[in-house]
Amino acid sequence: MILKGVIYVSESEKGVLLDFYSAGCAPCKRMDPVIRNFSEQNDAVEVRRIEASDAPEEFKSYNIGSVPTFIYLKDGKEKGRITGVCGIKDIERLVSEG
Repeated sequence: MILKGVIYVSESEKGVLLDFYSAGCAPCKRMDPVIRNFSEQNDAVEVRRIEASDAPEEFKSYNIGSVPTFIYLKDGKEKGRITGVCGIKDIERLVSEG
């Protein structure tokens, strides 16, 4: 399941993958199927998509300089990030190392 919108991150047992993107961004569009596939295969991680024009404060608070950017949070704390186009194995590694 992929949630869209503003971020509220609780300190739960479930990890959270934040997907910062922009609607007009070609690399972000290329990542859509990768993130959907990851979300369908990983019930232990909640995926949240944050669009640039909908959440400028979140982009600022997470210091997002370019999109796509993926941030993995566990216990409410950032455990790692990837910026740019990547594969599902890279996302899986980000989560497993976090």
